[in-house]
Amino acid sequence: MRAIIGDQQRFAIEYEIQPSVSHVMGTVRLWLEGQYLGAIQDKNILSAISCQLGSLSPEFHENAAFLNKSASDVFDLVYSEEHLEAGVHCFTPGEAFDDFSIVAFFHDGAFYFIWKLDDDPHFAYPGYPKGFQTARVSIDEYRRVVGLFKEAIEKAWPEQSRGKSPRVTD
Repeated sequence: MRAIIGDQQRFAIEYEIQPSVSHVMGTVRLWLEGQYLGAIQDKNILSAISCQLGSLSPEFHENAAFLNKSASDVFDLVYSEEHLEAGVHCFTPGEAFDDFSIVAFFHDGAFYFIWKLDDDPHFAYPGYPKGFQTARVSIDEYRRVVGLFKEAIEKAWPEQSRGKSPRVTD
């Protein structure tokens, strides 16, 4: 059964935990200002995605200079081989997001996301908008939703979330 944590019109994580013997597996996608991001049909290790989502930090991703640029200009800068230091803003939270190019940065209490669906995606995304998408999420909302997602995964498999191997019984 799918669950949604957060508000799809602001920031939410939609996920479904699926049976597995070795990891907390399932499907996931993000919702940013009413637009989904990710392949909900792609099965992933949810604890790895939770870790990647939790790694987004204001200290590491601060960049006020991007605010005055178009989404296209930010992408050109971040993905440029001439400005390797800007590559820190490439955001890849896991395999469910491989069909998207994502930039994330922080400024003045919020994370800013710019993304686009790749030209030749592995999965089908009927009706998905072409070109760049953008969203702004307050850091408090982001941390709250990601924290609740992490808690949901820990409840699904407590031993796994504490770094222990799963118990297998005959």
